[in-house]
Formats: sequence, structure tokens, C-alpha cells
Amino acid sequence: MITIIYRGIAVSKNIPVVLGYQTKEKFLRENLNFSFGDFYDVDGYFAHHISANDKVLLYGFHNLYYVNFPFIDSSWVKKGDTFSYIATQHAALPMQFSHWTAIYHNETTDVTLYKNGDRLWMY
Repeated sequence: MITIIYRGIAVSKNIPVVLGYQTKEKFLRENLNFSFGDFYDVDGYFAHHISANDKVLLYGFHNLYYVNFPFIDSSWVKKGDTFSYIATQHAALPMQFSHWTAIYHNETTDVTLYKNGDRLWMY
């Protein structure tokens, strides 16, 4: 009985989504831990501007479950990898990319997206 009560309290915040009273988007915006490095495209910018042919190099992200575009995490990037954009979250842009231009910033998630013209960059 104690376990059932405990689990009921633990999942109670999910009930509005399951019952359709709250959208998945609103739930994620309100419940993900963006200060830790969780990612969610809260305003749809990535969905509208990053194509399937683009690749984004990510710095500072920890939870990549909701990343819905081609990416390379900075922890596994290797020589020869190519990308069109760099996204940072709670991280400074590495010096080697200091000439890249910030084209987008989201205050809620603290994500900044950078681009270097229309050039494809090789690591």
C-alpha cells in the first residue's frame, strides 16, 4: 500500500498529460531541468531552421533524448566530422570557433546556436 501511494505521488505530475489536459510541449517546457543541460526545442526554432542535411555540434548538453535533428556531441566528435552549426548550452564557444556568429539564443533553455556563413565545417 505504501509503495502504491508513493508511486502515485511520484507520477502525479504526469496525469494532466496522460489525460490530455496538458500538451507534451508545455509539460516538457515546465518540467525539464534546463539548468542541468536538458534540451527541448521549446519554441520550435530548431525544427524550422535545421534540416535533415545539416549537422549540429553540441557543447554543454547532458540529456539529448529530445534532440530531433542530426548532431554530434562534443564528447565524441573526431577529426573529419563535418557540421554546419554549433549549439552551446551553459558553455562558452571554444576559441577555435570564435569567428562564428550567434544566430539564435533562447533565454529559457540558455541555448545559443552559431553558424559560419553557409560553409560546412570539418573538425
